[in-house]
Amino acid sequence: MKGQYRIINEILLFGITAGVVFAVAGVISFSTESMRVQTQKEQYSLMGDLAALSLTKAYICGKMADCVVTSEIPDRLSEDRYTLTLYKGKITVTNFETGESMDIGTLDFQTNVGGFITSNGRYFLMTNQNDTILLTR
Repeated sequence: MKGQYRIINEILLFGITAGVVFAVAGVISFSTESMRVQTQKEQYSLMGDLAALSLTKAYICGKMADCVVTSEIPDRLSEDRYTLTLYKGKITVTNFETGESMDIGTLDFQTNVGGFITSNGRYFLMTNQNDTILLTR
């Protein structure tokens, strides 16, 4: 009988330890997923701000001569690919896989603006030529 208590205690200890490990793993998984959604929104907002700043810089630079502003971008935001669209005074950052998007407003420069890029390039260009600003790769 004495040997059975030892085996039962080890089985209980293993079961309790496994339960604690699975509970901690579940809490960590839940918290990282909710943080990922919030981080993705922040990253999309920052990417839109980068494009808006590049647009402003290209506009100011283009007042003197034809100008190109080059900006480096990541290929993924929160492990997802994305697109940037510049149209009618706003920049739209869209998740390529889910279609969710975020609009970032820009200043009204009284010029023609437009363009579309995907995240698989390392850079994007804001080109100001002949009173037209284009977002290209």
